[in-house]
Amino acid sequence: PPVPTEKWSGVYNATADGPVCPQPTNDPVSEDCLMLNVYTTKLPAGGNNPKRPEFGIDPILIWKPVIEEDFGQERFLHDHPVRLIENGMSNATLLKKLNDNFEKYAPISFLYERGTEKSKQVSRAVRKFYFGDEPLSNASLKGLAKLYADTIGFQVDRAVELLSEKCSKPVYYYEFTYQGRYSHNYLPGTTTPLGVVHHDDLIYSFYISPLFPFFNESYPEAEMVETLTSIWTNFARTG
Repeated sequence: PPVPTEKWSGVYNATADGPVCPQPTNDPVSEDCLMLNVYTTKLPAGGNNPKRPEFGIDPILIWKPVIEEDFGQERFLHDHPVRLIENGMSNATLLKKLNDNFEKYAPISFLYERGTEKSKQVSRAVRKFYFGDEPLSNASLKGLAKLYADTIGFQVDRAVELLSEKCSKPVYYYEFTYQGRYSHNYLPGTTTPLGVVHHDDLIYSFYISPLFPFFNESYPEAEMVETLTSIWTNFARTG
């Protein structure tokens, strides 16, 4: 039979891992994996308890989303997910933090030194150049996209310049501008691509099953798959 856990005072020390809880199973198991005695001495069959698996291991919703009540604390899920999606999801908190503390967070997001007087000067110059000193809002989307793109592209440009100076072999850029129906980034609340974004070319080089369909011959994207893979293989063969 289950043995009641020993009493403790103050805050329970939960820093050490306890015994592993074996699940899912319909067989009697040890209650040692539990910190509190919530086990029963008899385990009913799996199909007659609505809180246990009824068919195979289904249903598998062991942990379900919970809408958190407002007690003055920071909340993660404050409304039903369907309503949040229907109303359009946005991270207003993150945007406000970036707007109010640009000199602090910009070096983290855009990969330059932080916590120095020079970094503050760079942050002010970056903000003025990309956003015109305007408050960050949804209207800042293009400026943010350009800034993130330059953050990546600047390092690439420096690497290409260095390689071209020090290597005897030619160094090439390539620009991928094909905008299809799929992308790694869409306009907020839509399935319309924002444009051609970083690593969209990989959509046509590899089958990325969790995100995009397989482009068989019936897909208009199949032509780009053939074109891009031919370019890469020809370059690998002939340089």
